[in-house]
Amino acid sequence: MTMKKWGIQFFWSAICALSINARAQELPVLAQSPLPYKMMESLGAFASQFSFSGGVRYWYSQSNNHFKFSNGFPGYGNPTSTLDWNGNTAHSGEGYVRIDHHTTRLFVKALGGGGGINGDGEMTDRDFLAGQRSFSVTRSAVNGADLSYAMLDLGINLRPVPQHMPDLTISPFIGYHYWSDNPISKGLNCETRDVAPRECFQTVLLDQSVKAVGYGIRWDVLRVGLGAAIPVALVKGLSVSAEVAWVPYAHFNVDDSHYLRVDLGPTPNSYHRGSARGVEAEVMVSYALTDRFKLGVGGRYWGLFSYDGESTFRQSQRSYSGTRFEQQRYGLLVEAKYRF
Repeated sequence: MTMKKWGIQFFWSAICALSINARAQELPVLAQSPLPYKMMESLGAFASQFSFSGGVRYWYSQSNNHFKFSNGFPGYGNPTSTLDWNGNTAHSGEGYVRIDHHTTRLFVKALGGGGGINGDGEMTDRDFLAGQRSFSVTRSAVNGADLSYAMLDLGINLRPVPQHMPDLTISPFIGYHYWSDNPISKGLNCETRDVAPRECFQTVLLDQSVKAVGYGIRWDVLRVGLGAAIPVALVKGLSVSAEVAWVPYAHFNVDDSHYLRVDLGPTPNSYHRGSARGVEAEVMVSYALTDRFKLGVGGRYWGLFSYDGESTFRQSQRSYSGTRFEQQRYGLLVEAKYRF
């Protein structure tokens, strides 16, 4: 009986299988569409026209800022007041990326970074009477704050002397640079002045737990420059790159907070605005550990110098022309770079 049931089940299973196979053969066979493959080939061909590289950098830098203001009143000096921020070092990290298009030789590169200002600089505040005789000189310690920056450049790669220096690449570019620097000074020390009494009755007026002056500095910069890169023939894997950018125009905004000057109203109690010119430069010596990975060390310099400015006091709403402001930041760069 069992064998009979098994035979019947096998018979019906065979018939069902043959029936399904027959119906499947009646269905039209759909040819594989070449469209997805063509799209992938097109995307691959498009991507092959580009090369991508990126990396990270560490920047140890130092900054010097110099501010000059004149109130135009009889009996006061020109400048009436100066603030000099010197020796303000900072540690910052940044990331960057570069995309090159092989057919047009165009490239775009961008970076962004930020860090903290150390407490090892100083700020000197001087006020002058006519004849540039100082009647007030104080010194404060720069005790931390922050900085941030970003760049975006567009350029083209050129090989100007292929016969004699085939590996030399020259790269003119134009770009935008954002830079924010926000130092804070604390404490107040009295310094010798020109007007009697010249000596201070007390040297330390306030300790470094008290904020004295804070600057909120922002630069918006147009830069036009030239880059160059060449391998060093004597050492395999070694290369040198550099760029210099002229700054035909930059705009600065400084929010000035004199925390101890209650007569000037709430902070920021004055604003300084104006235009500047300058120069920016960078050099890097790199060594290729592999075909794609490089380590480098070099330096960077930013220098911006105003030629026109105006100061506005928040409480009185009075504005004064002739303000001058300049800032420099420079230091050591270390990078790790990967080419995709």
